[in-house]
Amino acid sequence: MNWPKKLTRLQAQNLSYCLGLYDTAHIRVGGALLVLDVGWPIGRRLIESYQVGADTTFPYGLKFTLGQANYTLNQSLAGAGYVGEQNPTLAQVFMALHNGGSQNYLASGQLVLEAGSFDNSPALLKTLAAGANVLLTDEGGVLTITSTVDTIVGEQGAVGAVGAVGAVGATGAVGATGATGATGTAGAAGAAGAAGVAGAQGEQGATGATGPAGVAGAAGTAGAAGTAGATGAAGVAGATGAT
Repeated sequence: MNWPKKLTRLQAQNLSYCLGLYDTAHIRVGGALLVLDVGWPIGRRLIESYQVGADTTFPYGLKFTLGQANYTLNQSLAGAGYVGEQNPTLAQVFMALHNGGSQNYLASGQLVLEAGSFDNSPALLKTLAAGANVLLTDEGGVLTITSTVDTIVGEQGAVGAVGAVGAVGATGAVGATGATGATGTAGAAGAAGAAGVAGAQGEQGATGATGPAGVAGAAGTAGAAGTAGATGAAGVAGATGAT
């Protein structure tokens, strides 16, 4: 992007800003050009709610005007609903300020190889490498460097020479008598013996006494009725009576 040409065009047309490619807004702030990402919802609210201008007493030389009040970048970001870094850099809120110098992508630090600059060179970070006895882990974007010196197990040493045989020790005292053992289990039953010889036949016993008389039997059932006899002959007629 040719920012001097873009700035000259805005000044010639007396415009405070214009929209560019890739969802960007080019804002004239004094003799500098502020590029803002309006595809980001917070950036869209900033350009729609505030008038952006130059003021060297404000951070980054930028002031954001709403009505009669002027606000810093942090205050205007909070008013637009930004929740993030307490003191963000311009790059962290998707802004870049072109004012004749080259603005760095990154601040100098222990992990920064090249800070990089807009329109000129990319930023580069140093590479972390774990050396001997060091463990490097990355969990959730947090790099943890752990020393493993205390957990290293050395190689097994050589087997030592066999020592001399010691002298024979004195005979020990006789031990106490052991306790009586438990009673053994009963043996199995022996086999049945053979049948004995049959004894001699005994003498005939005496005649038994006469038993008591038996009880009389019950009376028999009555016999059936006999057949009726034949009808008798008619009797002789009697004598006629006297007149």
